[in-house]
Amino acid sequence: MTATAISTAVELVDAPLLYKGKVRELYDLGEHVLIVVTDRISAFDYVLDPAVPEKGNVLNRLSAFWFEQTQDLMENHVVHTDVERLGSIIKDKELLKDRIMVVHKAQRIDMECVVRGYITGGGWRQYETSGEVNGIKLPAGMRKNQAFAEPIFTPAAKNDVGHERISPWSVCRS
Repeated sequence: MTATAISTAVELVDAPLLYKGKVRELYDLGEHVLIVVTDRISAFDYVLDPAVPEKGNVLNRLSAFWFEQTQDLMENHVVHTDVERLGSIIKDKELLKDRIMVVHKAQRIDMECVVRGYITGGGWRQYETSGEVNGIKLPAGMRKNQAFAEPIFTPAAKNDVGHERISPWSVCRS
């Protein structure tokens, strides 16, 4: 059996579309929001073609797993991930069964949180220029792709286009 990539769920959900992001689509369920994770791929603020079959299932199941594992540490927004509880709102339950998450409506915090274990990508480019990554001074002489002694937290303000790097300390002040 060959899996079909899901690029959008608009035809599969009978609820108003609130927001379409690069990978996720949000639908209004009244007091809750339905998140559908598609198979779209995004990199460097672009949605790439083609979508990857089952990617949305994997992302959603990973998120659900970690929200469940950490719910005793910190309250989260998840209500449930059971497609059957949505009744006729979902037109193809089999296709969307591992892709959905019903959540409480909440105020979104426009921040992307990245924990880096290695100096690579944009972090490497920052380091080459300034010896720092997101305002964190790093040891001189690091090599590209080198592991950090301990992971570092490098948040960014999430914008519709691009991401503005911010220091970990400014996150604490927010």
